[in-house]
Amino acid sequence: MRSIKYFFLPVILLVSLAHPVGAEESGGLSLIGQTPWVNEEHLTFDIRVSGPLERGFFVIQAHQGITQISSLSVDQVGAGDLLGSPVLVPLSSSLNSSGVATFDLSVSALPENEADLTLGSGAVYPFTVQLTSIDGTVLDQFVTPVIVPDDSFSSPLTTALRLSVAGPPPLQSDGSVVFDDTLLTELRALGDAVSSHPSVPVTILLPPATVVGLSRSGLEAHGQLVDLLTPGLESSVKIASASFVTADPEAWRQVNRSDIYRDLLTHGDVVFVDRLGVVAQRSVTLLEPTATAETLSLLLQFGSTEFLVDAHHLTPIPGASSDAFIQPVALRDANGQLRSARVLDPQISSYFTNYDEPVVAVQFLLAHLALLSWSVQEDASAVVVVP
Repeated sequence: MRSIKYFFLPVILLVSLAHPVGAEESGGLSLIGQTPWVNEEHLTFDIRVSGPLERGFFVIQAHQGITQISSLSVDQVGAGDLLGSPVLVPLSSSLNSSGVATFDLSVSALPENEADLTLGSGAVYPFTVQLTSIDGTVLDQFVTPVIVPDDSFSSPLTTALRLSVAGPPPLQSDGSVVFDDTLLTELRALGDAVSSHPSVPVTILLPPATVVGLSRSGLEAHGQLVDLLTPGLESSVKIASASFVTADPEAWRQVNRSDIYRDLLTHGDVVFVDRLGVVAQRSVTLLEPTATAETLSLLLQFGSTEFLVDAHHLTPIPGASSDAFIQPVALRDANGQLRSARVLDPQISSYFTNYDEPVVAVQFLLAHLALLSWSVQEDASAVVVVP
């Protein structure tokens, strides 16, 4: 497989994960809510406690603030970087009947204000939250970042979200229709998210063959899956152009049948118009791992104007702090011309697969975006999030 060489022009993203320490049977912790960033000098944690533990303590400890993305990792948090004294709260006085404790902590940049926490602005502060027994034994803990914004940072970081649902076509060789269970589960989750947050801009990549199958199945549940997407399509949701069935443009190009890929792409666009009432967007294309300079030229003929490319497909592979993740790069096509592209950082995807601690994962994602936005000055800086 050939890699695509890239060159810097005047995009895209990053982050790292937290993993809770394995809990004993006597008690466990789970973060179920947190203030996204310090707002009006207050910080709130919502924490669920599991297990039969009746006596013990919550210990909330801040660590030294960080301003570099390379330091945003649970592995970087150690006992030697403590910031101030820990907040100690008895378990018995903080849990409600559902086993949830809510902590509303005051925050100030000035020690003389005697707030619960003294945190300066313009930094991300890792917090260790521990559950301890009455004798101080740590039963469970997690690390979560807390963002303290600085209003002096004025350059916004444009963020785009692109989600995809993929799976085998439902039509079988014997004429029967069989839907992939995983695909349907993902589609339902996507539909719920879109309908619950219709104002969030997002681009969705759907398999057209599945959309046709769901529309024709006659089952109410299948029709509802398609209907879930409809409200968003009228506002903030865009549908990315996709071939009717999975197809690799470079593979078809190599056998001199690019026309077949073109027809599959056109067929997919027709499906979205007929079944969803929307025109699919061809301008931005996610490159397959097989893509070459010749693939770029082919996709340009089919309407692509900008590309998304995985960092591992570039030569050299960008480092974690590379400007390739925050500024566009240029890919050279078969004619030697430079084409605009945005690089996808594979590390960002890990946040969307941390099913054990999703709230912690989201906090690390937001913290990374905050650090990223503070590190750049150009207004053109942007990030593309592709789980």
